[in-house]
This record gives sequence, structure tokens and C-alpha cells, in this order.
Amino acid sequence: MDAKLLKQLLGEIGRAEDGLAKDGIQHTHRILRMRNDSDVRAFRACLKQIGEKMPTLRNIDLLSYSDLFHENSLGCIGTLWDTLERLEIHVAARGWSENVLQEALLKEAQVTKIMQEVLDGEERIAPGLTCLAPAAATASQRKIA
Repeated sequence: MDAKLLKQLLGEIGRAEDGLAKDGIQHTHRILRMRNDSDVRAFRACLKQIGEKMPTLRNIDLLSYSDLFHENSLGCIGTLWDTLERLEIHVAARGWSENVLQEALLKEAQVTKIMQEVLDGEERIAPGLTCLAPAAATASQRKIA
């Protein structure tokens, strides 16, 4: 199997460049569900703070894409950080465009796999609990206007 395809299908491992954070530790990532206004504000604050730490992203209005980032990261702040790191590398190399943004986002198969891992984990923790997680959008729904 092609290594790139395998990485895309591995979900959790596929989110990070090498499956580990820069300090060598696989961190637990907090998932924000956007159930209420405080969740929306918390996610947007994280997006803004992380973006401000990345020099090539400072002058880009990342907040105007917050819904897209939330959907693509499933609200996981660690995944958001990884996505913004990929975006920073792409922007530094080729400049900003929505096409560059699209390339930095996780692929549909990755988002679907991660969502399934989340749902499976929640089922193991609390069997029978109804999950309020949004369904992963299809690639056509994730396209940038």
C-alpha cells in the first residue's frame, strides 16, 4: 500500500507529520463541539492565538475561515495546530490563496477516520450515550467558496 494513502487512512496518526508532537509526546487533544456561543468563542480564540504565533499567517484573516477550520479539525485544537503549521509552510513557499488553504486541510478520508475514532472512543467510555458530534462533511461541502 502506498505510504501516503496509509497515512491518510490512519486518522489519529495521520494528523501529525510523524505521529508525535515536536516534544516527542503524543498529546491528548481537546475537542470542542460548538454546542453553544462559548464553544464558538473558545475555538475562535484558539484559532486566533495559534495563527498569531505563526509569522506567515499573522496578516491573514483566519477567523473568516473559522467554521471551515472547525469542521476540518473536528474541533480538535491539536489537529487545528497541525493544520495551521501545514498552512504556514505552504504560504511561506507559495503565498496565500484559498487553494493553498484547501491543500493544507485534512483530506476527507482523514476527517472521516478521525470522526469514527472519536465516536468509537466515546462509545467505549459511555456506551449508549447519544453523541452530539456533527457528521463529517463531504469534500464538496468543505470546498471554499
